[in-house]
Amino acid sequence: AGTFVVTWSTKPDASGKSPYFDRGVEVKSNVENASKGILVELENVVSAQIEWHVILTNSYVAQSDTLSATAWIERRGKLQEPIPMDTSEPPDGIPDTLDKSNFKSCELKVYDYDTDTDTPLKVFTGILPDDKGLYKFVWNPTGLQEGKTYFVRATITYGVSSTPYTSGGTFDVSVTKAQSQMITEHAEQKTLLETITGQAAVIQAAVTTTIPQKIDEATSVIGSKIDTSTNAIKTETSAIKAETAKILTATESTIPTQIRETVEPSLRSEILNRESTMRLGSKLMVRYRTYPGLEPFITVYDPRNKLKISQSPMKEVAGSSGIYEYEVFLANGWTVGDYTIVCSESSKGTMDALIISAIRTDLEDISGQVATILGTTTSLADLKDVADTLNSQFSIIESALGKISTDLVNKVKEVASSATDIESVYGQLVKIGKELKTLGASQDVNLSKLLEVSKEKSQDIKYLKNKTQQLKAAMALNNKMVENMAHKPVTQTWFEYK
Repeated sequence: AGTFVVTWSTKPDASGKSPYFDRGVEVKSNVENASKGILVELENVVSAQIEWHVILTNSYVAQSDTLSATAWIERRGKLQEPIPMDTSEPPDGIPDTLDKSNFKSCELKVYDYDTDTDTPLKVFTGILPDDKGLYKFVWNPTGLQEGKTYFVRATITYGVSSTPYTSGGTFDVSVTKAQSQMITEHAEQKTLLETITGQAAVIQAAVTTTIPQKIDEATSVIGSKIDTSTNAIKTETSAIKAETAKILTATESTIPTQIRETVEPSLRSEILNRESTMRLGSKLMVRYRTYPGLEPFITVYDPRNKLKISQSPMKEVAGSSGIYEYEVFLANGWTVGDYTIVCSESSKGTMDALIISAIRTDLEDISGQVATILGTTTSLADLKDVADTLNSQFSIIESALGKISTDLVNKVKEVASSATDIESVYGQLVKIGKELKTLGASQDVNLSKLLEVSKEKSQDIKYLKNKTQQLKAAMALNNKMVENMAHKPVTQTWFEYK
């Protein structure tokens, strides 16, 4: 009886490397010489290279000033859930608890870049998720300001190696708070109108019923009663007319003015750029739309969230009515990856963000890179690295084909240059097809028709685009067969241009 730490490991293969990572598990037992069933999952070295993704959703309810956020971790689009375990002694094969040891923690931070970009407004921390693997957070009340956009960042630490994975998103409280205020004001006006209508009904009842009855009951003083009642009616009528005039004035001018003042701050400010990738060594003109006559600033973070440009002022374009611009130079010495560009303006509390992927490679570098990749594919154990790298090359080829199509349509003078580029793309597709055919042979699968690249169609843009999709599908199919430990049927689909 006692607490024990048991380590599971696998026998090395012919290359001297173990196909699975070692894993230690703490076991507790209160019985001497007892058997205990434990389910332990060992992570495959190849599958461990598949990316993990943190998914974050959030919603803001203005009526209750509540922010709700949910975060979870996925791999290949599959939610990672706690593992059922059988802890009975002796084991009966029926899971009676959930193993959440892979879930280390989750941290949620809310930022307002207009005040302090490094200090979060709120931090939430959760150790264990629910039984579905979801981390849920609620902030009430938030005290967030109307007319602003806020950024939320979620970090989940997961796995045996306690690796942190991060994701983020934004939410805008401007529209929701404005709508809530309008609903409240409308309800108040409706209540006031109902009160006035009720008072008018009471007065009308008094005029049509009560006064005649009093006249019949007191004939001796009918003259004075009539005079008194008439004066009272005139006074009440004047008050009703005055109150009605106030309501009419409020309906025609006061209420529309308040509505305009309430709705105006919810104008959506945004970055107008539509680029998603830029090559290092090039310049990007960032354009930001907000209110005219202001002084917005631009801030740029590198893939490691380090400042590259800090609060640089943007210049308003002449006659643009609120469009500002700033030229960002992506220096060759900068790191390849996703850069975050944040444009903000403090007086109106507006902000927007854009992600730009910085790359070093274009069409002219494809030939050398593909040759290097194919030359290093010497064993099946490297297939995952090759697949990931080839995927990036397929992305470059697709971008190149898109650029060539644009040149042929819009720039007649560059037809000769485009023809050379097409020939280069064709050559790289042939090389990739041959290497994938070799990998397919090691899996006893014949994909020769799918992997063959036709010389007769080497100048056909649509054919080259579709062939690129076919080769990507063949590579994914090979990867699935390598990971198919259960020997189940494997399928792969893809889309083609028409």
